[in-house]
Formats: sequence, C-alpha cells, structure tokens
Amino acid sequence: MGRSIASIRQEVNGIAERWEHAARLAGEEDRPHGLRLAGCAKFHASDAFYGCDDPAEAAVFSALVELLKTAGPGNGGETAGRPGAAEPGGAGGSDVDP
Repeated sequence: MGRSIASIRQEVNGIAERWEHAARLAGEEDRPHGLRLAGCAKFHASDAFYGCDDPAEAAVFSALVELLKTAGPGNGGETAGRPGAAEPGGAGGSDVDP
C-alpha cells in the first residue's frame, strides 16, 4: 500500500507547479517573474518543510528566502539590515532585538 497523505515537501512542489501554470498564463512581462518565483519555492522546498506545518507557508518562506538572497544590498537582501528595523535617527521599526 502506498502513501495516502502527501508530505509538506510534496505539497510545496504542487503549489510551485500551480504557480508555474499561473505564470505561463500571465502576460509576457510577468511570466518570467512568476516562473522565477515558482522555481524559488521549489529550490528550498526540502529545507522549508522542516520548520513549517503548512505547505503554503513553506512555499512562501522558500520563495522569499531565495528572493532576498538575490535582491542585493538596498533591495531587501541580506546585507541591507533587518527588515522593519529603524535606521539610526529615523522613524519606524523597533530598536529591540527579537
């Protein structure tokens, strides 16, 4: 008898496949971005399912990790600082470390 309940990793891959399908239906301008997003979700699917109980959460987490890694400084990348952190002398965010 085979597996009757899909794993989180299998569900993430299913979500990414639906995102690929949606990207192919999108306009030419959005298509490459949608395909990249789906690829990002698949890339980290094996890692993200360890910390997430929800396949959608794992897919979004995976995609966002990869996008932030490639964003670069000043665009939300890892060297741009903590998201939501206040700049010295600026408004917004919190000065308290989590």
